[in-house]
Amino acid sequence: MPVSKTISSKNAGGTLRYLLDGAAHDTTLTKKRVIHGNFNNLDLDYMNQPNAGYFMSQFAVSRHKTNKYLKTHKDKTTQCYHLIFSFSDREFDRSDLNKQSIQALQLTQDYLKQHMPPTAQWLVVVQADSKGHKLHTHVAVNSVNVDGKVLD
Repeated sequence: MPVSKTISSKNAGGTLRYLLDGAAHDTTLTKKRVIHGNFNNLDLDYMNQPNAGYFMSQFAVSRHKTNKYLKTHKDKTTQCYHLIFSFSDREFDRSDLNKQSIQALQLTQDYLKQHMPPTAQWLVVVQADSKGHKLHTHVAVNSVNVDGKVLD
């Protein structure tokens, strides 16, 4: 069973940059920071690539496109939620990193589809830990859905 952690983030851009930008955690296994990833209600950039800045602007549009949000959440400081799912060596031993990261991505997406409304904006990425040597997924979920409703 994966270990999960949820963090309320006041800086969606910082969270998205952490997930997508920078060097790989464990360069002995892969040179990629993100082994696999997927998203819901987000678009890739003009070069058809995942882009932290472009995702951040899409999050901001959803948060600010409705007067209801602006009127009722002036003091709302949470821009997104950062979820982390870390899998044990028994679940994923990293012997076939590509295959296992696809499975970890699918498990996380299935969880999100069961627990998030279809109008939620989220990004999920799979990474390999350097210190704990664990396969793990990170999720950034916008605090406001594309329909303007605040995510509980």
